[in-house]
Amino acid sequence: MAHFSKTFSTIGSSLLAVILILALHGFARAQDANDEDVSQLPDVMVPNVSGCWQGNAFNDSQGNTSILFVFQQTKNKISKKHSTIDLQPATHVHGNISGTVKAAQFNFHGKVAKGCNIKGTAFIQNDGSLTGNYRYTGACFEHQFTGGDFSKVILLGPTCP
Repeated sequence: MAHFSKTFSTIGSSLLAVILILALHGFARAQDANDEDVSQLPDVMVPNVSGCWQGNAFNDSQGNTSILFVFQQTKNKISKKHSTIDLQPATHVHGNISGTVKAAQFNFHGKVAKGCNIKGTAFIQNDGSLTGNYRYTGACFEHQFTGGDFSKVILLGPTCP
């Protein structure tokens, strides 16, 4: 009887092991069938901000002014060689900028004067306009101001008039 019990236990254990292996293999195959091939999915949509943008800005020391952006974009990068920021007439700040575009915003930075850099963030609104803020870093205009914000910046076209 002990021999029968031992044999039955061994057969039962083997049968249970085979069932578990087949069940796990089937579960893994079912899971793979539901997984999407990530390599075949398109990249997250990055908006194209290339072109000439103009709108209202506020500078913390001199008040209201206008802002003009010119962007050239390749994939999700704003090209420094062909992208600029220009704040005027209250202040004349001009310089090349570069940055990274994401789905609903982009960051930019650049040099606008000797020893003075600008950094900012623009948020793409539902109506296609831009709002955002900027700040100066470094020895900027004898520390007269530190930054500001902009709003209702709209696309004028692929090039500036």
